Amino acid sequence: MVKSEFRIGKYGFTVTEGWITFHDLKADSEWTEPPYEQAIFWIMSTRAGIEDLAVSPDTIARLTSSSWADLGVKSRLLADGDHAYCRHVDHNNSYYVLLEADNSTADHQIYKRVNGSDTVLATESVDLSKYWYWILFEIEGTELRSYRAPDPYSDVPTSPTLTATDTDIAQGRFGVRHWGHGWAGLTGLFFFLKEPRSEAKKPIKYFLIPIEGDGNEDNPFRPKLPIKLKEVNKVQILDKKRFEKLKKFMINRGLKLSDVFELGEALGLVFIDRYENVYACTWSALIPTRRGKPIDYECIVRIFDVKTEKVFDEIKELGGKEISRDEALKLAKKKDDKLHDMDLIYVKDKDEAKKKAKEYIEWRKTIFNVEMSEKRAIKYVMKPKCW
Repeated sequence: MVKSEFRIGKYGFTVTEGWITFHDLKADSEWTEPPYEQAIFWIMSTRAGIEDLAVSPDTIARLTSSSWADLGVKSRLLADGDHAYCRHVDHNNSYYVLLEADNSTADHQIYKRVNGSDTVLATESVDLSKYWYWILFEIEGTELRSYRAPDPYSDVPTSPTLTATDTDIAQGRFGVRHWGHGWAGLTGLFFFLKEPRSEAKKPIKYFLIPIEGDGNEDNPFRPKLPIKLKEVNKVQILDKKRFEKLKKFMINRGLKLSDVFELGEALGLVFIDRYENVYACTWSALIPTRRGKPIDYECIVRIFDVKTEKVFDEIKELGGKEISRDEALKLAKKKDDKLHDMDLIYVKDKDEAKKKAKEYIEWRKTIFNVEMSEKRAIKYVMKPKCW
């Protein structure tokens, strides 16, 4: 990214190779990366942004007014349907991270929406509480990375929790969607120019798996993976003080404790997680699309961790075929001809990296019509891609 500019009237900032110059924002005139390696600018606190449709007429996203190719967003998201966006073009085209505690052990996901059709690109095997979590969602080249805080009291980890590879959207705006919160209710929207340096997890298995779904919000395109729901009924008290008052009041009037929990859930004081998926696993899928629809009936799935290794047998029962890493790399480029070698593998030698970086810059310009600085391209080609 050689130079980017964000302005609304006299407000905004200019980014030139890691230097951020602020324009009349009651901030220091310049910040550099070292003292502020992650957070660059808390844009929503100054209301210097725009609102646009998130996915439908009743959902609003808060976004930058300018578009970028490689950047990220960090915010606290409530695990009740909140989104973080990368490359948001309009409400029908974007990449987004979703936190949803109501899912069965798949509460952190990366989606893409193309021409109004939704596709799940990656899912973490995690069962979240209905609380606020820090999320950093970033994109560089064709790699999407989501970093999820391990609990409501911690910052994001140094390694991505989920990664995905996709080529459908080349650039767009960055932002968040918080359910039921106006400008004043936002907890913050940050922008990033460089990602944490730690490597992500490496896949433990590769599969070729049939695709299911019809592309709508309730039934997105996704790999056909096994589900076996187990009743758990885990109770999370979201407001202890108010719940204890409710419990005392209702039990004194003859209600059962189970009824109190049901009422507490209806009032938003309690969250009851009723089921979990025994075969839950953390995975990432390569699902190229054309006009929002998958171009093939099978996708490449990388499995990163599992609750039980029985899931591998179940995947095969559903028509999945285990493949080697070499087969996965060859198939990836065959299924998506917009992928460059450097989107899948990396080089260690600095001189070789400079050569590959120049090739990659030209490739992105030709294929996607987006720019990338040589410095950033060198970093990208030397970074392991989790394939």
